[in-house]
Amino acid sequence: KSLAAELEISNTMGLFLQKTNIIRDYLEDLEEGRIFWPKAVWSKWSKHLSQFADRPHDRKSLACLNELVTNALAHIPGCLKYMRMIEDPMNFRFCAIPQVMAIATLSEVYN
Repeated sequence: KSLAAELEISNTMGLFLQKTNIIRDYLEDLEEGRIFWPKAVWSKWSKHLSQFADRPHDRKSLACLNELVTNALAHIPGCLKYMRMIEDPMNFRFCAIPQVMAIATLSEVYN
């Protein structure tokens, strides 16, 4: 199959990076009045999104963060499938480096 026909897994690559950035930039976004964390997730753990900034090491804060990280990590199999299809080494590096950096970011913030 050609990469052009793999719209679903190419979207997965983008979703993985986007979710990682949303997780990483939580505090900056909150301070700027932007909210990207899904309310369907954070409202399970708190009535106010700002609680996670006020008590970042609280059990509920970590549980919420871990749920978001786990959701993002679910995109990795699709990312790997997509990257296996890339034949040109330069294109592979262009795609793989941000994915590896995102995995490292999520590893740092989990728990």
